Amino acid sequence: FWPYQVVIYPSARITFRLKRKHNIIMKLRTPRLGTTGSSPGSTTSSSSRSTAAAASHLNHLINNNLTAAINDAAAADDESPEEPDDALGDAGDVNNNNANNADGNYTYNEDEEVNGFLQLIRDEMTVEGIEKNTRAKSTFNTHQNENTRVIVWLFYNHKHVIHDELCSDLQDVIETVDYDTMLSRKYRGKKSVEERKNVYLFQQLRDKVAEFLGTPGSTTNKNTVIFDEFVADPKIYVDYLAKRRKGNGGLMKPSVYKSYRASLSFLFWRYEFQVPEQFSSRLKTYMDGIKRLANKARQCGEGNIEDGKRPLNFELFLQFNKWFLEMGTYEGIYALAYSLATFNLACRGDSTLMICLKHLMWKGDATGVPFSHSKEEQLGDDPTKRLPRFCFGNPFIQAADFISGIFLYIATNPELIDNKDGPLFPGAKDSHSTKFSNTLKIILKDPVKRAIIQKQYAFDPDDIGVHSWRKAAHTKMSCGSTAGPTNSAACIRGGHSIGAVRDVYVVQEKASDQYCGRILAGLDELSAAFAVSYPDFVPIEVMKSFDWMFDEGEDRSVKKGVPEEDYDEKKKEVNAEVEEVLNCIFTHERLEKFPTIHRFLEVGLASFLIHSKTIAECIPSTSTLLHLPLFTMTKVYKLKQHVRIAMPWDDHYKYFSQSTGIPPHVINYQHFAEIKELIKKLPTQFEESLDARQFNGAISLPQMKELMKEAQSEQNAAMAADIATIKKAMEDGKLLSVDSSPDEEEDPDYGKQFDLHLHPDGTLRKVPPDWTFPMNQLQQMYQYWHCGNQLQKICPMKYFHSSDVSFLGDSTRIRLNEVKQLMEIIDKTASQNGAKPTKKMNMTSTNTCFLRGKVGLKIPTTTPTGRKRDIGRLKWSSAITYLPKASKKRRVD
Repeated sequence: FWPYQVVIYPSARITFRLKRKHNIIMKLRTPRLGTTGSSPGSTTSSSSRSTAAAASHLNHLINNNLTAAINDAAAADDESPEEPDDALGDAGDVNNNNANNADGNYTYNEDEEVNGFLQLIRDEMTVEGIEKNTRAKSTFNTHQNENTRVIVWLFYNHKHVIHDELCSDLQDVIETVDYDTMLSRKYRGKKSVEERKNVYLFQQLRDKVAEFLGTPGSTTNKNTVIFDEFVADPKIYVDYLAKRRKGNGGLMKPSVYKSYRASLSFLFWRYEFQVPEQFSSRLKTYMDGIKRLANKARQCGEGNIEDGKRPLNFELFLQFNKWFLEMGTYEGIYALAYSLATFNLACRGDSTLMICLKHLMWKGDATGVPFSHSKEEQLGDDPTKRLPRFCFGNPFIQAADFISGIFLYIATNPELIDNKDGPLFPGAKDSHSTKFSNTLKIILKDPVKRAIIQKQYAFDPDDIGVHSWRKAAHTKMSCGSTAGPTNSAACIRGGHSIGAVRDVYVVQEKASDQYCGRILAGLDELSAAFAVSYPDFVPIEVMKSFDWMFDEGEDRSVKKGVPEEDYDEKKKEVNAEVEEVLNCIFTHERLEKFPTIHRFLEVGLASFLIHSKTIAECIPSTSTLLHLPLFTMTKVYKLKQHVRIAMPWDDHYKYFSQSTGIPPHVINYQHFAEIKELIKKLPTQFEESLDARQFNGAISLPQMKELMKEAQSEQNAAMAADIATIKKAMEDGKLLSVDSSPDEEEDPDYGKQFDLHLHPDGTLRKVPPDWTFPMNQLQQMYQYWHCGNQLQKICPMKYFHSSDVSFLGDSTRIRLNEVKQLMEIIDKTASQNGAKPTKKMNMTSTNTCFLRGKVGLKIPTTTPTGRKRDIGRLKWSSAITYLPKASKKRRVD
C-alpha cells in the first residue's frame, strides 16, 4: 500500500487512524473473553476454527475497507480512534504506542539533517540490505579473498573438485588475458615482467571466481566446488595450507592458519553444505599439527612472537601525540583527536569513527561516551556494553589530555556542531579509516622519527599500526601497577567478553570504569595527584596550587582571585566572558541549536588554557592554524587567570563536582605527604621557638627581620590604596583614559592601533617576517579578514596592501585580491540581509555577517556525486573556483 506504512498488531478486531504523515497504523485488538465467538470453555478445535475465521475476516476487511479507512483517517488528521471498552485492548494499545514512541524513531521530518553514516544504515534497512548484514562487510571480504585464492589453487592442482562451468570460464580467462594494459602502467617495483604477468593473471582468475561466489547478501547461484569430492579427502585442503607460505618461504602464525580454516567454514555455510563429521574431525587433527609446527617455527625465529601489531607503551603514545601536534596541520589535529579518543575509550578504530557529537556527554567530572555497536556487540543484546565509558582530562600532561585534544579538534572545525546527531569524525567511513593511517605513515617514514622509535623506544616502526592504540590502552589499564583495576573492569571497558556466566553476573559499576578512565588519562595511580579534578573557571583565591598555574615572576604563594564572599558575583562575570569567547569561536547560532555540548566546550576551553603554552610551543610558527580565532583573540587568554583545578582535600574543592574513580590508597598518599611535610617543618619551628624565648627582653635577628617585613607590607598596601583612589578620581573626571578592548567601541583609527614589523629588506610591513598566507576554511578566513590577530598585533586583513605580502612572492598578491573578492561578496550580501559590516568588528558580529552573507557566493550546495556540501568548511581557495566565471574579477596587482 505504498506510500502508506501499515503496521499490524496480532488480534481480531480492526481500527484505523493516521498516526503521522504517510504512516497508517492498523490495530487489531483481541476480543474479551465471554464475547460472541469465544468462551472460557472453548475447545482446541473451536479455537482453531476461530483463528481461521478471524483470518478470513481480516482478509475481508482489508480488501473491502482499507481504502475507506485511509480516507477517513487522512481527513481526521491525527484524530484519535474510537476508544475500545475493553481494558485489555487499552493496555495493549498503550504499550504498543509507548514502544513506537520511546525514542522518536518514527517521527517524520522532511527537514531532518542526517549524517552520511546514518543515512547509509537507513538505506540498508531493506530485505536485500538485511541479507547483506547477516555478516559484517569486513568479515565477508576477508573470507571472500581467502576462498577465491583457495578455489584458484584447486583449479591448478585438483581440477576434478571444480565444477565444469567454472573450469571453462577460468580457462577462457587464461587464454584471453590482456597484459598490455598492465604493462603500460608505471611500475617502480623489483618484480620481473614474467612475475608481474603471473600476479596479474592470478588476480584475474580470482576476480572470475568472485563473480561466481557473489556479493555480500547475494545467493551463490553458481556452483564452484564439488563439495562431495572435496570433503572425501581432507588432505587436499591440508596440502593447500602446507603450501601457503610467505613471500620468503616462511610459515604463517598459528592464528593465521586458524583464520584460513574459518574461511573454509564460511564457504560451506554460503552453499548450505552439511560437512560430514568424519571430515571435520580429521581436519581438526591436521590443524593441530599445522599450528604446532607453526608455533615451533615462531619460537625459532620465524617472524614476531606477538600477534598483530605491538601495543605502544605510554611514553611512545605521548610521543606520537606530540608529533601530531607539531605537524601544525588540520590532519595533525585530526590525528591527535583520533589518537586520544581511541586510547581513552580502549576501542577499535571503526568504533572511534562512529562516535557522534551528542555522545560527548558531560557526567559531573568526566565525559561519558556510550557505544551501542562494536565488534563484540553487533546485535545490541548486552546492555553492559552500552554503558558510557568515562574519559578524564589530564591538567599535567598536554599530550595525554583527552578533553583539551577533542576541544582543539572541534575548535579548528567549528562546523562540526552544526549537526549534533552527526559524527565527531565526519565523512565517508572508508576515507576516514585511512586518514589516521596515512598521517601515521608520514610519521613512521620520517628518518629522524623512525630512528627515535627504534633507538629510544626499542620498537620496529613496521610493528606499529592503528590497532596498537587499542592494545596500548589495555596494557596501560592492566599492567601499569598492581593497584590497577580488576580484570573484569578492564575487559568491560574495552568491550571484551569475560565469559557467558560472568557477562550476566558481573556488571560494570561507575567507580570501576571511572578508575579505568583516570588511568587511561595518564594520571599517576601511585600519587595523590591521581585525584585531581577537571579544570574549570573558578575565580577564587587559592592558597595552595601548582607551579604550572603561575606565570614567570608571579607570586607562587597565592593564585589571585576574589574572596569567598565576592565569589558569586565574580563567577557571573567570568561565565559571561567564557560565553562570549565560545560564541566567537563557534558562533552563537550554533551553540543555541546544541546547548548540551556547552559544558564540554567550557571545560575544554579551560583545559586548553592550562596547556596553551605547551600547545603554542609545539605548533610551528608558520602553521595556518595560528590564524584561527582560538589563537588570535586576546580575550581568550585573559580567561587563563580564572582557571583552577582542585584536590578533594583543598578548601576550594567545594566549587567542583565530586571526583569519582578514586581508590582509597590515593587518599593515603596525601596523608603521608602531609605527615612528611610536618616532619620537615619541625626543626624550623623548634628554632623559632628558641629565638622567641630570649632573656632580658632582647629581640632576636629573625624577629627584627619579620617586624621590618610586616611594616613594609603595611606601607605598600597603604600606598597602593592611595594610588587606586587617585586613579579612580581621575577616571571619573575624564582625566585618565581607560584602555578599551578593540571589540568594545567604534574607533576611526582602529586600523592604526596595530604594530608595523621590520623585515630584513628594511621595509615596514603589517605582518612579521615569519608570517604565512592563511589557507584556512572560508569562515575562518572571514574572521581573519575583519579581526586580524590580536595576540601578534596584526591588523585585520582588510587593511593589507599588496606591499605587505609582496615578500612572499607575486602569487601572494594574487591571492590577496582573490580573498578580497570573496570577502566583498559576503559583505555585500550580509548588508542586504540586515548585518552590515563596519570598519571595526568583533568576532561575534563577524560570525553573524558571515552566516548571513555566505549565501551570496552562490556555491552549489551539493557535490557532483550528490553529497551535501558545507560552504563554511570549504577552504577559501576552493570557494574561489566555484564562483561563476561572470562574477570573477580579473587578477590585477
